[in-house]
Amino acid sequence: SSDPDESDEDRGGPKAEKFRRCQLNATFQFKKVGREMRAKKIATRLLDGDADNQYAMLWRYADELRRVSKGNTIKINVERPDPSLLPRFGSFYFCFEGSKKGFIHGCRPFIGVDGCYLKTKYGGQLLIVVGKDPNDQYFPLAFRVIETETKDSWRWFLKLLMEDIGQ
Repeated sequence: SSDPDESDEDRGGPKAEKFRRCQLNATFQFKKVGREMRAKKIATRLLDGDADNQYAMLWRYADELRRVSKGNTIKINVERPDPSLLPRFGSFYFCFEGSKKGFIHGCRPFIGVDGCYLKTKYGGQLLIVVGKDPNDQYFPLAFRVIETETKDSWRWFLKLLMEDIGQ
């Protein structure tokens, strides 16, 4: 008997079967996507490393850069708003001795500045200063990693650069 108040889903007809298959497929797809996202996170961590560990190794990296060449300039700033808090990364500046000498002796007295966003767990920005060599190619001169780009961050960056290459 065909009751007008009863739908195909209530009777277990073809529409109900199609509906159940769609639900099952959606559940499977959701679980599959979750598994894929976890796998991607694991692979990314293996390839890129752990950001916390990399920031912790920054001081050893700076020490090694200073050890291999006394002319390398490396500055790490940490912020500690309260003495009870652990120090927090503020910025990182580096200018290699070879870049300084190459710019002074082989590049035009012109610099270009730019910045880009870092796509990491903590974000931040990379500021860079480049020169132009005799072949009209960019010549990387100095780098700075900062939390946010401000006039003060650029001012400090360019002040350090002027100390490195002379005025």
